[in-house]
Amino acid sequence: MKPLKAWIITTGNEILDGVVKNTNADFLIERLNEKGLQVEGLRVVRDEEKAIMDAIQTALAVSDVVVISGGLGSTDDDITRESVAAFIKRRLYIDRSFADRVFERYHKRFGERVPQGIEKFAMMIEGAKVYFSENALVPAQVVEYNDKLIILLPGPPNELAPLFEKVFSEHPKLSQLTSLYTTKTFRFAGVPESLIEESLKDVLKDVEYSTTLDYYVGPTIRVKVNRENGRMLTSIERVIRERFPVDFIGTDEETLERITVRLLKEKNLTLSLAESCTGGSVSAILVKVEGLSHVYKGAVVSYNRKVKESLLGIDPELIDVHDVVSEPVAAEMAQRVREILNSDIGASVTGVAGPEKGDSNKDVGTVCFAVADAEGCQTFTDNIRGDRFTIVKRASYRLIDLIRRHVLLGIGKGG
Repeated sequence: MKPLKAWIITTGNEILDGVVKNTNADFLIERLNEKGLQVEGLRVVRDEEKAIMDAIQTALAVSDVVVISGGLGSTDDDITRESVAAFIKRRLYIDRSFADRVFERYHKRFGERVPQGIEKFAMMIEGAKVYFSENALVPAQVVEYNDKLIILLPGPPNELAPLFEKVFSEHPKLSQLTSLYTTKTFRFAGVPESLIEESLKDVLKDVEYSTTLDYYVGPTIRVKVNRENGRMLTSIERVIRERFPVDFIGTDEETLERITVRLLKEKNLTLSLAESCTGGSVSAILVKVEGLSHVYKGAVVSYNRKVKESLLGIDPELIDVHDVVSEPVAAEMAQRVREILNSDIGASVTGVAGPEKGDSNKDVGTVCFAVADAEGCQTFTDNIRGDRFTIVKRASYRLIDLIRRHVLLGIGKGG
């Protein structure tokens, strides 16, 4: 049995103008493949009826399922519903019950300042199956046309994702899909992509795989095998764990931050942070992990030198002698925050994110880290290339990885 073919259309002037990234396309490609569909193509179009209709015509010529994201809002340029209805020659109508719910929701939040045109949220295509979600302001719609399916999803990623899952779990045709393949993603940190491929050449030679680089964390390998050969993935994972006992993070949804929090829980350890150049970014990444409160005491964002001295008690002479961006200062920050917040582990980061050097004499991109516990303190220095955003982001994930390695190996072995 051949897999159904799919085509993705993402709409939005803001995507083509470079204002926002097309993250919906990445999500849809991954999930459609996981659902067993073969993605034939992707087109990004402007919020123009002709452009959308041309894209639909192209997609239907070569695919069974067309997924369109974006253009379901209430403004004049949100015309996806109108364009689809015009293409398949169906009328549009207002779902009055849903329109009333939308009005009530806006009224509760904004009072009398309810915008004009919100009824558009409740505009439905005749004959469409409609799927609602508490996480989305507008519903998804699925229409059948010439034995093919056209799926309309909202543009905001936090609304698109739950509605995608709802559609594919509840629609009579889509819920029956079974992938001919099974996949697993293997995540790494602190090791070059080329070294991973070289080390795993013998176990990957008979499978389909792709490697990608998460620029902020590290490489990933996605392995795809026929469903009947699913046991091969278990064997591959066993080899990876043997050959990369520390650099291997986990599989699929086991992200660096999730694994780090899980390790802290398993070892019954608590953590506190002292952040400087990252300005709270490390904390922001960690708090996305459920159950963090069991292991995380908190953080001191000592961005300014005076805050390092007053809140953390860093000796001014230490800063004068070694520079505010230095391993001795990072070590003192980690040890002091551990004592102040009474945690098992204290970790710190101080660096020059640029474009100016600020209080430091070090080059832009110089970042110092430290991880401390009752046994002592380990320090590291990285030179991170990139703009300010990149330096902050990579430094944040680097510190989380150092914490993970520390929990795994202890002082002196976290490298």
